[in-house]
Amino acid sequence: MGLGCGRARLFTNVATNSAPTFDLGHYLEVGPVGNKVSIDVGSSHVPAFVDWDNDGRRDLISGSSDGKLRYYRNEGTDAAADFRVVQYLSENGQQMYVPSGRSAPVITDVDGDGRKDLLTGNKNGQVLYYPNQGTDAAPVFRGFARVTSDGVPIVLAPFNGRSHPVLCDWTGDGLTDLLLTGSTKKVHLFQGVERIFSFCHGDGTALPCPCSNLGAPGEGCANSSGSGAKLSTTGTTSIGTGQLALVATGAIPGQTGLFFQGNGRVAGGNGLVLGDGLLCAGGNVMRLEVVVADQTGAAGTSIDIAARAGVAPGDIRYYQFYYRDSVGSPCQNGFNLTNGLGISWLP
Repeated sequence: MGLGCGRARLFTNVATNSAPTFDLGHYLEVGPVGNKVSIDVGSSHVPAFVDWDNDGRRDLISGSSDGKLRYYRNEGTDAAADFRVVQYLSENGQQMYVPSGRSAPVITDVDGDGRKDLLTGNKNGQVLYYPNQGTDAAPVFRGFARVTSDGVPIVLAPFNGRSHPVLCDWTGDGLTDLLLTGSTKKVHLFQGVERIFSFCHGDGTALPCPCSNLGAPGEGCANSSGSGAKLSTTGTTSIGTGQLALVATGAIPGQTGLFFQGNGRVAGGNGLVLGDGLLCAGGNVMRLEVVVADQTGAAGTSIDIAARAGVAPGDIRYYQFYYRDSVGSPCQNGFNLTNGLGISWLP
């Protein structure tokens, strides 16, 4: 437990997980063996325990009112932690300072790339996201982005909001939610949404396909092969990596197709009939890349989608693959489309 005076107190469970009972607690200490003192960050201590360097032992990352983030490496064991020195997290090679102060860290893999990232609250009631540009065992930070809700940066109050984020699956839907507390004396719930989600399927769950040419679950409407084409992704949704690719499978071998992006979902995500399929991604539409499907009917993007489309962190955009089906298409229109795919972009 972090204390307002700057120290941290550990209360050990001396019973069971199902019926915990805690001892009287003791202050966490730092220093060489035989010469330890209480850990003291000045004021407003917010501790986070994580195996920072991947050595199998939980370390301590501490937030504080001065906006710095202190790192106490555990040189003992999880059962008997031994903190000997204090270090500071850095940003762009210099000591990190969370804007406005009152750092409140949460360590987690935000973008799903297998590396621990940093979320933190601050005195202004915001939530800041620092993507890890290093490795999981040696994180490197080079800047932050504001965490948003429905495209709008989160802020508890314009002044002295003092945010403290907690991540958990509060709603039990398998997605990570954000609980945010602070000087408002309330707990604010921001429900997590899937970063990549499929919609507007030609399997009868959306608008009916134009000539009863249903595809299998999750696909677009059926083409001349007897099944529908499906749009998916590889890589992560992090703009900074430029690694996300769109992949269409089940299209027609040797036929040309077009990957495109929209900023809205057509007819609320149910789509409109177009050719032998359903148009799902709409609004302001942008052509991304023309690709010829290979001998298996697969096609994928080779461009940096985020750079090409000019998306920003927090943007939600919608994608689809339009492809030719020139011989024997079910509705005789000569072209078809995959399902739609929504992507929520991260920094």
